[in-house]
Amino acid sequence: MQILQDFDQDPEVAEEFAAVAPDGTRNIPWTQFCRGRADADQLAQALVDGTADTIPRAVWGPVSTADAVGRDRDSYVVMYVARNPVHIEDRPVRLRVAVRCDRPDWIGATTRSGQVLAYGYWKLFPDDLARAQSQGWIELQLWVKQPWQVTRWDTDGTTVDLPKPVVRPRQPKPAPGRAATSPAPSPTRDVPQPEPPATPPPAALTPPPPQERQEPVPSGPEPPAGPTEESGPPAEPPRPSRPPLPSTPPLPPFPPPGPGEDGRRSALGRWLRNVRRRRN
Repeated sequence: MQILQDFDQDPEVAEEFAAVAPDGTRNIPWTQFCRGRADADQLAQALVDGTADTIPRAVWGPVSTADAVGRDRDSYVVMYVARNPVHIEDRPVRLRVAVRCDRPDWIGATTRSGQVLAYGYWKLFPDDLARAQSQGWIELQLWVKQPWQVTRWDTDGTTVDLPKPVVRPRQPKPAPGRAATSPAPSPTRDVPQPEPPATPPPAALTPPPPQERQEPVPSGPEPPAGPTEESGPPAEPPRPSRPPLPSTPPLPPFPPPGPGEDGRRSALGRWLRNVRRRRN
């Protein structure tokens, strides 16, 4: 670039240079790859019209603005105004060429003198053309991600004192899924806590009063104490909670047998009849 500047951007000298794009495109004419203040509007106009090739380009020009910008003054810009405007719907709009970065030393943001050349994928800001048309200006902008993308020359040594970035306190974010709770107030005095209702003592587990035992009316001899061939072994009686009575109560009165299936008596009735026959 400095060689071309030494030859006053002579077109015949520029034809001796060509560029290669990262996608492999070769022999890109220098006049399409590198733009200056006099023809930066051609790149911006191609971006407005949507006809620009998606290749990185170099744009250079004289620095007129270098400063810290942004709401918190934590980003930096080196900028100049292009010689020619761009046209949005046949209306001329002023064009600014801006190199932006969050590192002031990468773009030489401490001096407004000399030249700047930046290389990369340039964009328009704002990308809303109606907004750009209403505000009367649009910016051909490049955000620098690496220091090798920018070079400065012909600076005179003057510097600009950049303001310190504004550090704003960050509010802690509540943990996801947990509701924000306010801290519990510290007690200033002893507040009596209500006593829980008294639980009544459990009732004494006293045995129920003995009920008067009614002796059944005997109607026949008692069943045999041991097993018989017809009856089989008797089931084991439950364990009594108090001493057993001295004698086994007699059998209850034998009810009159009811007819069962096919007019026969039930098995229990037949068993009782057989027992009584043996005892008689």
